[in-house]
Amino acid sequence: MYLCYNKKIYYPVNFFFSNNNIKHQNFLLHFNKKKIMETQSTITSTLNSFGYILNEGNIFDLLLGKPAGTTSKKMDECSDYNEKNDSNISNDDKNDYGGGRYDTIIRVGIEPDLKEFKAGSIILCSRSEYFRTALSSEWARKENDIFIIDKPNVRPIVFDIILRYLYIGELKLDNLNADEIYGLFSASDEFMLDDLIDSIPINTGENMDFWPDQECIPVLHYIFRIESFYKLRRHLANKINVDPKWLTEAEDLGTLEESILFSLLLQYNFNLEHTARWDLIIKWGLLQNPSLDKEKLSEWPDEDFKLLGRTLGNLLPLINFTEISRNDVHSKILPYEKILSPQVMDNSALKWYLTKYQPKGSQGLKDSNLINHVHAAHFIKWIGSLHNQELDEEKPNKTACRYKFDLIFRSSKDGFWNFAEKCNQQGPTLAIAKIAGQRCLVGGFNPYGLFTDKKSLQVQDGFSVKENFIFFFDNRKKVPRYVMCPLNRYDTLYKHFLSEDGPCFGDLRLILRYNTGCYVPSYYSSYSSHMYFDIEECEVFRVVKVDKNNPRRSSYSQPYINDTYEHEKSLFEDGKRCRHCKK
Repeated sequence: MYLCYNKKIYYPVNFFFSNNNIKHQNFLLHFNKKKIMETQSTITSTLNSFGYILNEGNIFDLLLGKPAGTTSKKMDECSDYNEKNDSNISNDDKNDYGGGRYDTIIRVGIEPDLKEFKAGSIILCSRSEYFRTALSSEWARKENDIFIIDKPNVRPIVFDIILRYLYIGELKLDNLNADEIYGLFSASDEFMLDDLIDSIPINTGENMDFWPDQECIPVLHYIFRIESFYKLRRHLANKINVDPKWLTEAEDLGTLEESILFSLLLQYNFNLEHTARWDLIIKWGLLQNPSLDKEKLSEWPDEDFKLLGRTLGNLLPLINFTEISRNDVHSKILPYEKILSPQVMDNSALKWYLTKYQPKGSQGLKDSNLINHVHAAHFIKWIGSLHNQELDEEKPNKTACRYKFDLIFRSSKDGFWNFAEKCNQQGPTLAIAKIAGQRCLVGGFNPYGLFTDKKSLQVQDGFSVKENFIFFFDNRKKVPRYVMCPLNRYDTLYKHFLSEDGPCFGDLRLILRYNTGCYVPSYYSSYSSHMYFDIEECEVFRVVKVDKNNPRRSSYSQPYINDTYEHEKSLFEDGKRCRHCKK
């Protein structure tokens, strides 16, 4: 059985009737079984009597128990625009959506931007629950038999888009600025048009700085209170990821509700680094307690720390201290040690710095803006004799004192031009780079060190790359990834050891001259679709082996040097893989 809707387009009857709804892309009416006695079979038989041809008005009459055709004529008059294109709106009044036949005037905006829109009540009621209520006998206001609705809080340009959507299902957003799209979201929520909200595209590109004239905190309060604004919440999180200062330096940050800050930090792919999260939470907590003076932190009594700790009790567990670098722990976390609860203290990185969890006499890691002892424990496992031991991803290994990491180069401090001088032939070397705009670290280890010119590299003999590796830390994931770097038929020693422009580890190059990194996708493709990335910071460490029984006695970690180079090369040329390799 089929029926015709307007332009003689045929649809199955079951397409219209489902779960007490009559459904169509241009028509949606909810009805209550208690008020309508006709069952689906009765309605179906009635459809038969119409010869399978019904328009919206016929169905509307059927549901309301009116004689067929009562509403049809009026609806046909009011929905002329439904059968015309945009250019056929009355030339005299482009805001007349009734095509000259209307029974509703909606006054939108305020002077000097005040406009009247003319429409048909049947169309409005059939498309919007808001208008069904506004035009009901209980709420409707009439002048000369015309329904009058005033909406001073809605912009005319926004309402024009909404009315067009109600009539023909078209969403036309050409030439709208960010404030107007924000207003469209707000008005769509007011008119209870969830389907329209879902249809609004959000351009997150560089040319669309959303809410340019809006303050961050009022926007947060607004969109987090409305459930249907999930798309806006995601977009806002992306905006803060790109420009954290929009939130962290907001003048009214102290007025932000705790529940919203909690949700923002917990959900929506919020990519703010955990050091920045700590700074944000501390700043917010101090704003909640104006009596606490940050400048006199060293003079705080225990009661002040307890007060701040109670204020931040729900937020501190959202900090992953394992991601915070060694230097930031010392400069940012330790001064507030007393606000940390036992539950928060049950964290490997904090235990390392705040308790006796760290073995006595351990040298380990003394200076880094990128990593902490948890990262160092992974490096030690990969570098030394711990290959066959399991390492808890959360707990630094207690044998970490076997090695120490001496910082020899930091790009932000030393600059590219000092790289060769500071890093050439320094023995076993670990290089780490932070990818700009991401919470990701990449790098590699070379047991022979870095060679910044071909001449020094040519005199070397007996090299094996069996213990070379490259790694990837994605701080959003619990377990880091590393892979050994065996030679293959396309590799040369220059590829693995020559580091003229920055650290080179075969399939990974850190080109400090241009603050750029590149890699071969065979190892990194599962983490990124690009072969090039920008480097925010790079640190290079000399890896020194510490005598476990005498921490004061140390030496360079001895690389794996033997005469198996040619054997290894032929092994990988045959397509076999080293037993240490991981995919």
